[in-house]
Amino acid sequence: DTALLRQYGEVGVEQINDEAALNLEVMPNPVIYSAKITYTLLSESHVSLSIYTITGIKIRTLSDDTRGPGEQSLTWDGVSDNGVPVRQGLYICVLKASNLQSSCKIIKY
Repeated sequence: DTALLRQYGEVGVEQINDEAALNLEVMPNPVIYSAKITYTLLSESHVSLSIYTITGIKIRTLSDDTRGPGEQSLTWDGVSDNGVPVRQGLYICVLKASNLQSSCKIIKY
């Protein structure tokens, strides 16, 4: 299920956690070798897409640049930024675009 969470910062800037707007998906999930990560942007946005351990350690940055509107896709090959294959386990994919943020669990076999 998707929920909309609104938080108001100290300067009155609204931050929205809107998974429906970004439509973040990982396929296949569980991941054996690699996974295709897709998402949708409503307008041109700076995109940060990273993979984290369940303890919050960033292991891979897949995108940190500006992307145009529409469906986007990237492939995670199951390795960390330093080229080492990650262990089996649970990981979190975090997508930030403009003032939106979405995340999903990834199971790595």
